[in-house]
Amino acid sequence: MKRKVDLKRLEALRAAGMGVRAIAKELGVSPGTISTNQKLLDFSTSKDVALRCAAEINNQKIDAMGQLNDLNRRILKELTRIENSLDIAAEKHKDRLRDHQRKHAAEVRKQLTLFLNICQTLYNWEQVMEFQNIVLEEIGKIDEGLRKTILQRLAQRRSARSVLGSGEPGI
Repeated sequence: MKRKVDLKRLEALRAAGMGVRAIAKELGVSPGTISTNQKLLDFSTSKDVALRCAAEINNQKIDAMGQLNDLNRRILKELTRIENSLDIAAEKHKDRLRDHQRKHAAEVRKQLTLFLNICQTLYNWEQVMEFQNIVLEEIGKIDEGLRKTILQRLAQRRSARSVLGSGEPGI
């Protein structure tokens, strides 16, 4: 089934600063279709960025999960403080506290989404590495010299990336 909206065109129109309604009019679809496709585009972009950064996270032992857990604990502690304050606050301050409560809850949801994306990305990266190892094993069964050549080229690419400062993983 062909997609109604070309995601590259959508991305270009967004980058040009167009809003949902203007993009919908330009592409001849409903604003709802644009919103749905923007969500797909945003998820795809964040997953792509995360996959490209997975090797760097792994190589540098960046404790993204620990950092997210720490941030989440702080937000939850603040939420508890807000809830306790709501019980004793004067009526005129309760709206402000409820607004803070909503913002903190939204931040927790964002952190959980990011946590899930990191988990999925690391799992996907491990799957790519596992696939690479299987392919190299099978090539080695057919031609060990070719396997060694491929491993040397992979090592050269990794060292070139580390010298150039590019953290992008590559097979």
